[in-house]
Amino acid sequence: MSWAVVRSGSPGAAGAVMAVSALPRALPLLGGGVVADRFGPRRVVLAADTVRCLSTLALAALLFAATPGLWLLTAVAVVFGIVDALFMPAVGALPPRIAPPGQLARIQGLRGLAHRAALVLGAPLGGLAVAAGGSVAAFGLAGLLFALSLPLLLALRIHPLPTAAARAKGTAPRDLADADTALDTAPRDLVDADPAKGAAPRDLADADPAKGTPPA
Repeated sequence: MSWAVVRSGSPGAAGAVMAVSALPRALPLLGGGVVADRFGPRRVVLAADTVRCLSTLALAALLFAATPGLWLLTAVAVVFGIVDALFMPAVGALPPRIAPPGQLARIQGLRGLAHRAALVLGAPLGGLAVAAGGSVAAFGLAGLLFALSLPLLLALRIHPLPTAAARAKGTAPRDLADADTALDTAPRDLVDADPAKGAAPRDLADADPAKGTPPA
């Protein structure tokens, strides 16, 4: 909703702020999955929503106390871009950890439906909030919505994935070293398992009916 507030304002300013937020979101996005895998998706989502809640409420307070320029929205846009790069992979990893057996497809469908509904309804609701109470009220409401998500996330029951315990015992460098060792030993294992190098030809020859009964 907070970016819906920006979109409902000046089109030029909204475009500039959205462009600024896109760059820091794209650059660390690949590392967001590694962070979620190492620290757990719920922790990452909680941290991301906490940062977004505090930054949005701080923006509302600054707008109430003074009249800052576009630089303030730009700074908040950079923060949101970095946080979103961590939030999106983490929230995408939550459904398999909260879904009851056989319900993953339904939860994924509900998540997609909620995402599309937010895209459709966010901008009109942001515009109504600005018209009713100004930017201060709109950003304050957005901050409260982020705050509401925190107890809901804490109430989630997280089920660890089957490989979560093994992954938690290792470290990223050790995992890479183990993978490199597996690649080194794979060709040797295949050669050792090659039937053509074992006793298979001799066994077949011994079992050839044309040669009679195999010698004792």
